[in-house]
Amino acid sequence: MQLEPLYNLAVSRRTSPIRGRDMSYEEDQVGSSESDLELAIEAELAVLASIEARYWNERIKLEASALPSSVKDHLREQLEVKRNSAREPHVIRLAELHDRRTMRSILSVKTVH
Repeated sequence: MQLEPLYNLAVSRRTSPIRGRDMSYEEDQVGSSESDLELAIEAELAVLASIEARYWNERIKLEASALPSSVKDHLREQLEVKRNSAREPHVIRLAELHDRRTMRSILSVKTVH
């Protein structure tokens, strides 16, 4: 069972000329509007769903294989590590986007005196 191509599905990446670091394509596209923020959140959720789908597809193939259980155990651990490392930047980005949305919501509340 080959594990290398399992998580080669990351979001298109490029270097930010402003920040000088790699970023997801969506990161520099999030404007100031609420809809831009929602689209970025949806994009991160879609990537996470894709990672999960790929993980479970590989996991099902692994469980159905005729490999010895010790090899399956080892490959199962590798799959889990790859899944977690693929998910991490997207979970962090999703949390950042959620925080931005929450702050925007808090700051937009107007009180009546």
